[in-house]
Amino acid sequence: MNLNSALFRQGVFFFATLLLFALVAFWPRYLAQPLGKDVRFHLHALALGMWCLMLIAQSHLIRVGNRRVHRQLGMLSYVVAPAVVLSILILNHYRTRGAELDAFRMWLFTANIGDALLFTIAYALAMNSRKTPVIHARYMACTGIVFIPAIFDRVFTFYILSPAALDMLPKLGHTPMAVLPSYAMVGLILSGLAVGDWLTPKRVYAFAWMLGTFSVVYVAPFVLIQLSFWKSLLEWYLSMPLS
Repeated sequence: MNLNSALFRQGVFFFATLLLFALVAFWPRYLAQPLGKDVRFHLHALALGMWCLMLIAQSHLIRVGNRRVHRQLGMLSYVVAPAVVLSILILNHYRTRGAELDAFRMWLFTANIGDALLFTIAYALAMNSRKTPVIHARYMACTGIVFIPAIFDRVFTFYILSPAALDMLPKLGHTPMAVLPSYAMVGLILSGLAVGDWLTPKRVYAFAWMLGTFSVVYVAPFVLIQLSFWKSLLEWYLSMPLS
């Protein structure tokens, strides 16, 4: 089975598994105790949940060959995708406003903006290539890959890594960077997919391009927080009544 066939036939299982891990990851701090959470958390969860369900439904429709309903359901993405991006930015602003902008908080705030940017890029490229299914499917897969760090950062922290193991990770300020194993996961996944692209007849380079894009966006926050103007820019942005 080549990569094109795998994307069309097995994509539904990848997205369903990702949703399952998301439920596990967000159980302790959100799903198990939703009462009392600000409405921004609920809207964020609703937007991302709808996107995950759409990815599962759309990949299933392609698997069974129902392209007509796939196209019809895809129109909903023009509403859900902007909602995903806005929910990330609004919740990020709300959670950071008023907090001390130490190195870790600046990195986290910037990294969340990076996630919104990666999702926007992947979605825009997917919709731009919607008439070329093998390209469209690759970029849509990347909209799901965007959320791997947010999910598996929590999986590693809550279920896999012991406090001693967490303490061994590189720190930003006094905070262990539990997201680094998740970044490595994304790198390995996209690298493997890029190799699969290279081995596919009529080679496609979508995953290679996205590997480069993800790498730049993941590294950028570590660079930006070292620049004095970035903190001033964040303080100005956080002073605005956006959330």
